[in-house]
Amino acid sequence: MRRVNHIETLVADSRYAIRGFRKQPGFAALAILMLALGTGASTALFSLVNAVLLRPLPMADAGRLLMLWEDDGSERGHRSTPAPANFADWRTQNHTFEDIAAASWLTFNLTGEGEPERLTGLRVTANYFTVLGVKPAVGRLLAPADDNLQSGHVAVIGYQLWQRRFRTDPGIVGRTVNLNGQPYTVVGVAPAGFQFPGSGADLWVAPGFTQGDLAQRNAHLLFVTGRLKPGVSLKQARADMQTIARRLETQYPRTNTHIGIALVPLREYYAGDIKLALKLLLAAVAALLLIVCSNLAHLFLARGAARRKEIAIRAALGAGRARVVRQLLTECTVLAFTATLLGALLSTLAFPFLVRLIPSTFPSSAKPHFDFTVLSFAGGLAVFTALLFGILPAIKAARLDLNVILKGGAGKGSARGAFGRLQGGLVATEVGLTLLLLIAGGLLVESYVHLRSVNTGFHAQNVLTVETALPPGKYAELARRTNFYRQVVEQTARLPGVIKAAYVNFPPLTLDGGTSSFFIEGRPRPAPGEQPRGANRVATADYLQVMGIPLLTGRFLGENDGPQGPQVVVINETLARKYWPGEDPIGARIRFGNGGPNQIVYTIVGVAGDVRQMTLDAPPYPEMYFAATQGGPGGSFFWPHVLVVRTAANPLPLVASIRRIIAGVDPDQPVANVRTMISVLNSQMSGRQTQAAILAAFAISALLLASIGLYGVLSYAVEQRRTEIGIRMALGARHGEVIRSVIAQALRWTTVGTILGLAGAFALTRVFSSLLFNVSASDPKIFAGFTLVTLAVTIAASFIPARRAATIDPVVALRQD
Repeated sequence: MRRVNHIETLVADSRYAIRGFRKQPGFAALAILMLALGTGASTALFSLVNAVLLRPLPMADAGRLLMLWEDDGSERGHRSTPAPANFADWRTQNHTFEDIAAASWLTFNLTGEGEPERLTGLRVTANYFTVLGVKPAVGRLLAPADDNLQSGHVAVIGYQLWQRRFRTDPGIVGRTVNLNGQPYTVVGVAPAGFQFPGSGADLWVAPGFTQGDLAQRNAHLLFVTGRLKPGVSLKQARADMQTIARRLETQYPRTNTHIGIALVPLREYYAGDIKLALKLLLAAVAALLLIVCSNLAHLFLARGAARRKEIAIRAALGAGRARVVRQLLTECTVLAFTATLLGALLSTLAFPFLVRLIPSTFPSSAKPHFDFTVLSFAGGLAVFTALLFGILPAIKAARLDLNVILKGGAGKGSARGAFGRLQGGLVATEVGLTLLLLIAGGLLVESYVHLRSVNTGFHAQNVLTVETALPPGKYAELARRTNFYRQVVEQTARLPGVIKAAYVNFPPLTLDGGTSSFFIEGRPRPAPGEQPRGANRVATADYLQVMGIPLLTGRFLGENDGPQGPQVVVINETLARKYWPGEDPIGARIRFGNGGPNQIVYTIVGVAGDVRQMTLDAPPYPEMYFAATQGGPGGSFFWPHVLVVRTAANPLPLVASIRRIIAGVDPDQPVANVRTMISVLNSQMSGRQTQAAILAAFAISALLLASIGLYGVLSYAVEQRRTEIGIRMALGARHGEVIRSVIAQALRWTTVGTILGLAGAFALTRVFSSLLFNVSASDPKIFAGFTLVTLAVTIAASFIPARRAATIDPVVALRQD
């Protein structure tokens, strides 16, 4: 019965709250909109946190899965993909993993059924899916027997490819598909949402690696994943693997000196650097929500003052303080749930922008959306905010002096008691949080501006990239590859509006393209682990000119650099400066190989400018440009597969013509990833741009809310001090003195808040300094500039209440008391 009574009371209180808000629609609308802003931002950001950090990964017992990388042992801990031979040793020598699997990215041309299509896949060890703990959607996954080449080539296709290309036909299992000119038997379909180790995986094939592949220690190209044995800790696994690393360093000093093993939990691999950005954004949205709740507390304090007589009558009729507090908190809760519902609806507008923050390692299905976890968070947030902004006004309203109120007294005093100090503290907190957000947002915006203006080393305007992939079986001969490149480049260059065209393996801002170590002829053999190394670029003639990469000295690669001529290479400025400091490297010779019959010697004929190859915020890496007509070092991984076209105007209208040219040269050659270099640049900056935009929006909103809050508090304080001000003016105080006293009160609160905000900003920005680019975490321009902005806005917000105080008529004010 008591429970029923409580429910009936709650329903009655809720109805009463709704009637009260209907009588004050302006108050209710303002409060709901402010709170919807805070809860909407919080819910949107939490949906991203849920997608990235909380939602279960599509693997069984994912907490035991680790990524294994080679580590150079430096202070920064540079990680790289492992060499196949190192993987083989790790797998056989460890004592802490159930098993370890490996994968390597590979492109495939799917032909024979409909139009040719370029697919991105992986060659994997047959234990790959077993280690990951994945179950098939249809058919089976890979088995140990699939590592045997005698069993034939098999493939597991991705769920999206199954839907898109094969129309979700379960009969795909057992069928043969043509990949790179080779027959592969489809044995199963991966589950929906599974795209490990990256969002672009379409299929996984076996056998992935021959015994010859697994003997290589110079090629670093594997993604290695291991599943810990039950009960084994990350610390134990790291100790075990470091023992193996030291053993391999002793056995293979030439390739393994200073090479350690880094173990990264799978969730951390997926999340990448976004965890730090999310912590910053969560701190920002928490600050914004606190400012909103502080403002609402001010509003409800003022509303409570206006309802003193109503509350006093209820108390006189028998309502105890607890009953009054419960009624007022119910009103806050009704408003909070309404605002949270509106905020949740508004948060969906932010989802398309938040997707830009998700690292590319995540499956494409990992997107912010509403689920039970997000909805539960929103509900809990409504209750939390209701208590946060409602409890103090409710307690104050319940502590009324009934005798004074019922006798007609207004109960107005100096507003300098405990609650006056509380309001001042709330204002100071708002100002401090606002300044903190302004400084953090300003640093991120300045960082983005610096990134936007960074010298990329090439000219991206009017450059189009078109990816093709030459199957190793069909194009094993250098002459056949060269003929394909020549025909496509020549025909493309003849299109109207095309200035130049060329082929390259990896254009800027796409992939590092792998590295190769070499020896410099005429110099002593380097110590193990200190061999010179550079990234490989294999390109046709005119590539550097097409990209607008300047030549600093020597010559470009040319049409005459053929297979019969001397092997030549152009190096970049970083490589020249690193290995020939203060010298002219033109004419120097570098050797690949250990002196056997397969060694290749190249002569340096030019030095080109540096480009940002991997990311805009990473310094240029040593690079070498080899002539595609001479093959270049390495296997098919380094073959040029990207057509780069410079045009006089927008290149996109030429895409159809380029597709026809490629199909005319090879009808089985699909085209993929057609995009402009401008779009590549924009995609590089989208994450930072979104971070800066979100934080800037929070900061501007906070500044607006803080100014509104200060205005409201001062207006309320002036109203509470009306009698006091009237007395002062009756005793001779001038209008200017009254204005200065009100502004002085605002400046006292603002000064305290500014000190708190600056202290918080100094601490916060150092924690998140890794998110900045070419910006000091304590940039004096940002700190000083936004401090002045905050002071100016607070003074402006306090001027209207100050003017109103100066217009109080002493006679009227004294008569009211």
